Amino acid sequence: MIGGMPGPDAVVKLLAEYPREHDAIIYACMTTLGNSYVQQVIKASAAAQPKVQASVAAPQPQDPHVADEAAKLKVKESVAELNATTYATLLVAAKDDTDNKQGRWKFLNVLDRVDDPLTRHKMMEKFKALTGQPLEMFIAHADWGGKRDQDQALAMISAKRGQTERELEKMPPGDRKQLAAKANAWAEEVLKVTRSKDADDDDEAVKIARVLGPRTPIEIEMIRAAIRKTTNGERTIYQELDRSLSKGNEDEAVAGLDGDPVHSAIIGIANAGKDAERVKELLENLTSKQLAEANVRQAIFGPNWAAAHIAEGPDHEEIVKLLAGDKAGANAVHIVDMLKDPAEAYRMTMDPDELQRSRKTMDSRKTDNVLKELESKSPEEINAARDTWNKQAATTGGKNWD
Repeated sequence: MIGGMPGPDAVVKLLAEYPREHDAIIYACMTTLGNSYVQQVIKASAAAQPKVQASVAAPQPQDPHVADEAAKLKVKESVAELNATTYATLLVAAKDDTDNKQGRWKFLNVLDRVDDPLTRHKMMEKFKALTGQPLEMFIAHADWGGKRDQDQALAMISAKRGQTERELEKMPPGDRKQLAAKANAWAEEVLKVTRSKDADDDDEAVKIARVLGPRTPIEIEMIRAAIRKTTNGERTIYQELDRSLSKGNEDEAVAGLDGDPVHSAIIGIANAGKDAERVKELLENLTSKQLAEANVRQAIFGPNWAAAHIAEGPDHEEIVKLLAGDKAGANAVHIVDMLKDPAEAYRMTMDPDELQRSRKTMDSRKTDNVLKELESKSPEEINAARDTWNKQAATTGGKNWD
């Protein structure tokens, strides 16, 4: 006994003696003693498994490796069973509160923590047994704050996530350690923004999108784990994004959780609106294959879909060339525009966004900035810019490059 209640080892023994009452025992522990106590029981059960296995004589001689693997699988099955009961119980307790933000976070945070396919499968079975309703169906019909929350819930119990977890499990320990270090750094970058008072300002929110947007499903799964670890299991990455961002900025950041850079870029471009520099950045970061896929997905909006909100001019032309996969041509347009008279960029306007873009263009045409930009270009890029400049000069009667 511990302070008047049974110790975890005693509960483990009880579970072994009454296996059919497994869920009822765990449920009783959860509702009376709490989740932390159930976690102690889970650890005690895992520690006890090898001892139990060693004490049972094998009916027939086995290869030591086979016997060892069988023991590991038995331990894994037992731990998954205990965890699944805990998580299912937590979901049932939170399922009637998805219509408020705190309740949604509580439910979604449980789903985020279930990062093992076997545990998730068992949890879903137990949820159905407790509620009479499949978890997917509950999520599909629950009263959520919006489709974004619902989509996130479905993503966290999806076959895609399960496949990602299985790939992670097969990853060599050295590679996983390196990836964990990267994920910890990415998580810190995200938390640095979400914990700031200006997190939802465009200049801050874009920092999160730059971290999450290019990531693969495996990298996202590791970032999820890093956020849980950094916050001592109290918060998840979705909660961090949902509490600190809104509207388009949240759409773009949450899109990154899909582990699909093409989808992230499309949502990012929609969020960028008239911000040509951000649109160009997103397109330039896509590989040729990803760009082709983005154009296919957005085919209904025409070949120049990403330039739809960009005013006619050098920025629009540069984006159109990027969409066509012509990075050299886009670079030439950029250099040529940069070499123009800074005063030409000034616009008399009451539109603050347009005024800001005008000032930014004027600044980019300053001599120091031009020299710095040209020094970063290859001879081939400079030659392409010269050809573009001379073609424009021949059309307008202006001075040639030389």
